[in-house]
Amino acid sequence: MAVMRSSERAPGPLDDMASALYRRWGPNGVWLLELGIAMIVTTLLAGATVVFADDSGAEPSAPLMSTRDDASGAETAPAIDPVSEATPAESPGERREPPQEEESAPLTYRPTGVLVTVPGSDQPSGSDPVRTFSVEVEKGLPIDPSVFAQEVSEALGARRSWGVGGGFSVQRVNSNQASFKVVLASPQTTDELCAPLQTNGIFSCAQGPTAVLNAMRWMEGADAYGDDLESYRTYMINHEVGHVFGHGHVECPAAGELAPVMVQQTKGVGACEPNPWPFP
Repeated sequence: MAVMRSSERAPGPLDDMASALYRRWGPNGVWLLELGIAMIVTTLLAGATVVFADDSGAEPSAPLMSTRDDASGAETAPAIDPVSEATPAESPGERREPPQEEESAPLTYRPTGVLVTVPGSDQPSGSDPVRTFSVEVEKGLPIDPSVFAQEVSEALGARRSWGVGGGFSVQRVNSNQASFKVVLASPQTTDELCAPLQTNGIFSCAQGPTAVLNAMRWMEGADAYGDDLESYRTYMINHEVGHVFGHGHVECPAAGELAPVMVQQTKGVGACEPNPWPFP
């Protein structure tokens, strides 16, 4: 067995093919073999380049519209940079002020001068004699006329009010022939109905057979009653109707006692406690 030195190599298939081509075609046969080998190598290199491009996924000329999940086949939207989607008011790092709560608009009591009788009637609050009354509300006030009329009836017909403790009963009627009226009016109309008395847009009054209640006071109350608007309204009704029945103003009798209903409690009760009833 021949021993090959490190500088020698054993003949291979290409050597045999080259010898055969040389014997058949001469030097041209060897050239054709070399050309064929060069073409094969070139093709293999080109294939390797294409595979590398596919693995990278880079296609610079094609815009990215959507991607597809190869496993499910479902399209998913490309990721979006959240910073680019922020509106100017929501830009990162920009501090947003909390929204300010809108203040409710104050009530308005624009005068129309049109007094409307509230329809409806009640049973007498007690036995004879009966004093009838009607209820009128100035058109355009932010107050439900039927609710106001009901409050007037309840105040005057209560056990502690004029219609029971006063020795007579009261009855609301739907008629201009009532013996007295209770009117709810805007501050300006109140001033006109009460003249020559000076109500100055803030007080109520009684003028003849008519008790005129100031709508601003009806809605906003008085300091002596604090947040107890219901009791203050009862006071307004009983105080002004008391004038219609002939009762005048009185003073606080003693510290700590209930103020008589004919005390001007809208202006304060002094050392007394507020009280809305003629017969508490």
